[in-house]
Amino acid sequence: IALTVMAPRHHLFKGTDIRAAAEEAGFQLGATGLFERYPTGETVADTPVFSLAHLRRPGSFEPPALAALTTPGLLLFMSLPGPLEGMKALDLLVLAVDQLARKLGGVICDEHRRKMTNQGLLNLRDKVAKLGQSPR
Repeated sequence: IALTVMAPRHHLFKGTDIRAAAEEAGFQLGATGLFERYPTGETVADTPVFSLAHLRRPGSFEPPALAALTTPGLLLFMSLPGPLEGMKALDLLVLAVDQLARKLGGVICDEHRRKMTNQGLLNLRDKVAKLGQSPR
């Protein structure tokens, strides 16, 4: 499951702004160079609920290079099953995407970088619901 946050046309997100917005949204920079969001509360998990990469190769965030980093967008992605139930994970993902888009002035898009619509969100919810019904 993936969503993107795209910078407005002819603009780029800056690495330092991404880091501030990601940390404010509860992400932490992992050893892999991706910002990761873990379950909060009582659940202890080794696996992030979802991760955040940028759209320039290789997509990872290297702390020494953050000040110079610019990117046209961000990719938030998760694998199911994960540490949380599918719909809870999707709700957290959508909230995080919204928070990042608002903070950075970006546009929420689907995995194909098309502007997310209410119908697109309903389709995503259906997809997650179907994944939750499949045998593990």
